[in-house]
Amino acid sequence: MEGTPFYLYHYWADENYFPDTNKLDSSAISNLFAAIGRDEKRRFDFMEKWAQHINPDKALFFDISSISSYSTNIDFIEWGYNRDKENLPQINLGMVFCEDKKLPVNYCLYPGSIVDVTTLKNCKKYLTNFGLNDFLFILDRGFFSTANVLEMNDKDCCISFIQPLPFSLKKAKRNIRNINSSLSRSGYYILATNKTGMSHEEVLTHYRNKDLVEKVFDVLKNEMDGKRLRTHNDHTTTGKLFVMFISLVIYYEIIRVMNQNKLFKTYTIKELLYELRKIKINHIAKDGKPIVSEVSKKQKTIFNPTGKSTFVNG
Repeated sequence: MEGTPFYLYHYWADENYFPDTNKLDSSAISNLFAAIGRDEKRRFDFMEKWAQHINPDKALFFDISSISSYSTNIDFIEWGYNRDKENLPQINLGMVFCEDKKLPVNYCLYPGSIVDVTTLKNCKKYLTNFGLNDFLFILDRGFFSTANVLEMNDKDCCISFIQPLPFSLKKAKRNIRNINSSLSRSGYYILATNKTGMSHEEVLTHYRNKDLVEKVFDVLKNEMDGKRLRTHNDHTTTGKLFVMFISLVIYYEIIRVMNQNKLFKTYTIKELLYELRKIKINHIAKDGKPIVSEVSKKQKTIFNPTGKSTFVNG
């Protein structure tokens, strides 16, 4: 979550309190990723329980980003549209983000060449299997094609969506033809949806919040050192991305608590973590009980910003 390369984990673990936890060198971490990657059932069990725990009752944002790789041994690595403008093959990572809970719900891996509505259809199948049935996808222009819209609206597929229409579309041009041509692309856009019962304001609010999922990819790539896979086979890749998804969940839960308690007025996430890292635990007592260092005024404010416990009990 802090963006430190995984091979430095054992140094990081020396400075943090994890009782009864083994130290892992680079080789052991790779083995751990591979074990997670091979255990598909337990990963899916977790994703199912997590989706049911969140139980989103508003819109779900869906977006895809590419992660580049130099590896030639990963099946999903293919040449395709690289969103980072890198001349490298890639794996595509689809992310589902919950609007009301402000947390990642699910992720899916796709071959680097796939960008069409098939990704949405499979994503819907996963979410339906997880027990979620009534949800709305908010999409960007990258998913638009007439064929995609028709397929999402087909009764056999039936994906509820909100999506902006490109101004190159004849229908969009006709809808704005009373508008001065010089203003037609400045401050105006057209949103299409097949979800009934929503007001214009609701549709617009959902779409404006879509950058939430786009920021997830920014966090993954730039805050968590996820711009490169640095893995060399399918299992370690799958396992590493699962661990990074868990990191995203923790990261956004910290954001939620910090927003709730107005802590961003004083700290960034990294500043908050560095402040809390000053708290030390020593094992020098004869009875074996750990001795916790004094908690500063700043740290007490973090733990109890409104007089109620947030991050820890007590």
